[in-house]
Amino acid sequence: MSKKLFVVTALWLAFTPALLAQDSSAARNTEEGKLRFAATQHEIIAIMLQEKDYAGAVSEFRRILALDLRQEMPLVQEAWLVVDRLMASRQYSFAHQVIDDTLEEIEIPQNRFTLLMLKGKVYKEAGRMSEAVRVYRKAQKLQEMK
Repeated sequence: MSKKLFVVTALWLAFTPALLAQDSSAARNTEEGKLRFAATQHEIIAIMLQEKDYAGAVSEFRRILALDLRQEMPLVQEAWLVVDRLMASRQYSFAHQVIDDTLEEIEIPQNRFTLLMLKGKVYKEAGRMSEAVRVYRKAQKLQEMK
């Protein structure tokens, strides 16, 4: 009897990690699982920004974009938060990378407008006024097309 219990326990211990990995992978494929993964990425990005690893933070942000979320608003919100932190550190080129990468994934005009306004804000903050005006005009045109 104890030999059977030992075999069953050994099999259970052997296969449990594989089953948990499958559940984890399946969860990542659902929208809720993707949002949870994005939440952990948000925390990783925050740490990288705090440690001044700006390139790493942008790389981790791209992992959120790669999730192919059905909802665009969480992407826009995360981009805004990351860009705000990058601007506070005067990391304008990294901020533009985040905005440009996000714009490639966004289709809803209102969300594109929000990102263009953010892009203009980055240019303005960097003292590049003519580029800021150009981007703000582009945002205006997008609103006019609505």
